[in-house]
Amino acid sequence: PLRSGVTEILGDLSQLILGEVNSAHMVIDMLLMNIKEEVQNKENFKTLSIIDCVNAALDRYPFSPEEEKNKVRWDKNQTRFYFHGDLTMTTHVLFNLLKNALFYITNRADAYIEMTLVSHADRNELHFKDTGPGIPAQFLPHVFERFASQRQGGTGVGLAFCKLVMESYGGTIRCESEEGKYTRFILSFPILKNI
Repeated sequence: PLRSGVTEILGDLSQLILGEVNSAHMVIDMLLMNIKEEVQNKENFKTLSIIDCVNAALDRYPFSPEEEKNKVRWDKNQTRFYFHGDLTMTTHVLFNLLKNALFYITNRADAYIEMTLVSHADRNELHFKDTGPGIPAQFLPHVFERFASQRQGGTGVGLAFCKLVMESYGGTIRCESEEGKYTRFILSFPILKNI
């Protein structure tokens, strides 16, 4: 049995923790609203090459240890496509995908990340695939929701940011996964006319 007064202290403590969690959620909501406004500001958008963006992200990403870079398969001689967007935001989208994928494949010796470009009549795509453990089917519909994270220490903000950026480009991001086999993010960009 609990000593007298301990129950009250525990009750107060749980209310304090709940209040802190709600405050943290509010701060993150405010930050995401600021990001959303920044993302929707298209004054800095330029015509960019997807290959240049991926190369820049791979050159700047802080791979640690350096051997992590060997797990990335990327052929920079693929047929390039162009899109209207922001280099910094695109780099951060790629950083987020790299960080998540590397977290899940770190302890799998034969696992890798592969990025490929795919062109369709109505859109261009960057496929970002890792051969990690995959995402459980019940979590897959929620990967782009704010605060949704299955990674310990994850905030669930990164993929929500990726979605905001892709939508600001007039594109989309979607996720396919098979548990135990792979996860693939497909970034779809509108076709630019007159390039």
